[in-house]
Amino acid sequence: MDTWETIREDDRYGITAAVKTVTDVWKKTPAVAGAGMFRAISVKERAENDKRCREVWGKLNGHLQSFPQAVHGQKMWREKAEKALSDAMDKDVMFQLGRLPGDVRNGFQEAVRTFIRHTRVFDRELVLEDLGQALRNYFVYFMLCLADGSDRWFHEAIWGYSLLYPYTDNFLDGEKTRQEKAAFNCRLEQKLNGLKTEAEDDLEQKVFSMVDSVEDIYPRKIFSGLYDFLLTIYDAQIKSMEQQGKTEKTAEELLQMSAYKGGASIYVDQCMIDGNLKKKDVLFLTGFGLFLQLADDLQDVDEDAGNGHQTLMTLSAGAGFLDEIVGRLLSFLKYVFENYWRGEEAYKGFVLDNCVQLVIMTVFQKEQYFSEKFKRKIEEWSVLPAGFFAWMDAENTKNRENMQHSPVNMMEILDVWCQVPSLE
Repeated sequence: MDTWETIREDDRYGITAAVKTVTDVWKKTPAVAGAGMFRAISVKERAENDKRCREVWGKLNGHLQSFPQAVHGQKMWREKAEKALSDAMDKDVMFQLGRLPGDVRNGFQEAVRTFIRHTRVFDRELVLEDLGQALRNYFVYFMLCLADGSDRWFHEAIWGYSLLYPYTDNFLDGEKTRQEKAAFNCRLEQKLNGLKTEAEDDLEQKVFSMVDSVEDIYPRKIFSGLYDFLLTIYDAQIKSMEQQGKTEKTAEELLQMSAYKGGASIYVDQCMIDGNLKKKDVLFLTGFGLFLQLADDLQDVDEDAGNGHQTLMTLSAGAGFLDEIVGRLLSFLKYVFENYWRGEEAYKGFVLDNCVQLVIMTVFQKEQYFSEKFKRKIEEWSVLPAGFFAWMDAENTKNRENMQHSPVNMMEILDVWCQVPSLE
């Protein structure tokens, strides 16, 4: 019996019942985005948000372009960057940060700065895309902290856990043989089980160092449940590789895999707050984890389809538009928050609306997968007009091209903002 099955049968957590409840709810959820499901945004409000976001975006980009190569000018640049970022967060509607109290926004900004600083000191070779992947997991943790009433927004355990994602992905997606990947998975399982394990190369050593970072904060002898859940992520990673096989999976099999993988990840995020998982939170976390996994699969639908990686999203895309499954995803999200939320009421709206806007943004970024009727319906709930997202993608492309011809790169700019110690 694998770790996941052992945990699911453990009555301390009630996970077996939660998984069944959540997957049953998913299957019964209407495959439509019903009228009045979320707050309708007026055309006027969207236009005002559009104007404000473009102005903020322009100021931030302008400040990036003004980054001085001379060290003596970088202190003043950083001070101005602080003001520009604070202003951007205060006016943010896309990620809903503008709704948070000022002290919470400031604490979040400082936590992100500390996260990046730790990362750059530990690994100068990590690329921006991988840092972004780690920060996306950190943001889920931050939202769970708000729900839990905790202000423990940074510690080395959540830092290490978040970086496990890009590091293990880089290993398994790299130019390794099947035998080398299998051997790595075996050693990682030993490491997660607390056994003495020697790394075979630098990347593997980084993976093991992240596990050590978790254990430094949450000793295995005291927080054994946390390591059971870390092992479920290892199990989930192995099982998700099965989705890349030639055997076609059914919708039911893909649903179970999604619930398994999403649940495994978010249980650990919750444990990172104080080392424990509370039974009262399991039902919400299981539903929220399934939502986040499917939302991630929606973002990756092109890449997954190209790589033969089977998900509920690629299965639906192969049959036509994604209107129905994304309509079901939003209806499911609404149900989970209305029925299973057990966190601080003050932050319920922030977390829910953040998730809704994430899905809407992805719909407009993957618009070829959706009918015009569905896109018109979804825009009613969007805080920004559909055209903003095309503009944003074009701006990002232009910025990447500009950075390619710049004598400095984005990671060096982040070093100055985060005050990373010089390695010279």
